[in-house]
Amino acid sequence: MTTDAYAIYESFMRLGHSRAEPFVPEPGNVARWLWHIRNAPKVLGTPFTIDQRAVADIEDLRRLRHVVHFPEFPLKTRQVYLRIAECFAGHQVYACGSRVDGDYIDADDPNFEAIRAVRLRAFKADKKDSDFDFYVEGDVEPIFSLDEVGGKADRLKIIHHMNTVEVPVFEPWDFSRLPAEEHEKVADALARRDARALLDVHDRYRLSPYSYCCDQAGLFRWFEYGVSTGKIVATDRSDADRGQR
Repeated sequence: MTTDAYAIYESFMRLGHSRAEPFVPEPGNVARWLWHIRNAPKVLGTPFTIDQRAVADIEDLRRLRHVVHFPEFPLKTRQVYLRIAECFAGHQVYACGSRVDGDYIDADDPNFEAIRAVRLRAFKADKKDSDFDFYVEGDVEPIFSLDEVGGKADRLKIIHHMNTVEVPVFEPWDFSRLPAEEHEKVADALARRDARALLDVHDRYRLSPYSYCCDQAGLFRWFEYGVSTGKIVATDRSDADRGQR
């Protein structure tokens, strides 16, 4: 892979011809990308040139910040990818894209303006926060909403020739460990939003290998998932309430 070929590829993608095309720098592909770029002025009305300084700057940025192993990500990035992994519990999630390559941007970065300038000169999209690109094999559907992971999660369908980093697999809760006689208690604790009672049940029966002492949202999320999927079976709360009147 040459930096010139990658710059040509990114410029081609910037034109919007094929958003799903992977980076495969074969001579035929490079020639096709160049053809579209050279003919772009007919549509865009502006000439195109490759700014070698811009290419060098974006490559420097990538060298400084690229990630090979998951612990190398900044804390915020790790947290978002772990939440994405939770949405696909039991399946391998791969981080990819700018968060891995290093040319990402975050609005709260002290060097935001400098990074934005480097990205723009290299024909990268002008945005305040980079997406959290990821890949999961097959047609696995998320069990929780990706809108609540703490950043814009973008699931890619093709990752050929892209750098990837394995995100730790999130182990799904084992609801088979929860005795049937506890189901009603869990439903009641959920109705009362009693995090302490739910935490006690989780820890007593070791429903997962994770600690939820500081994550009430995750605790409620998984117990609610257990109820909604029928893994926890209890009396309908509206029926129970009517019976008490």
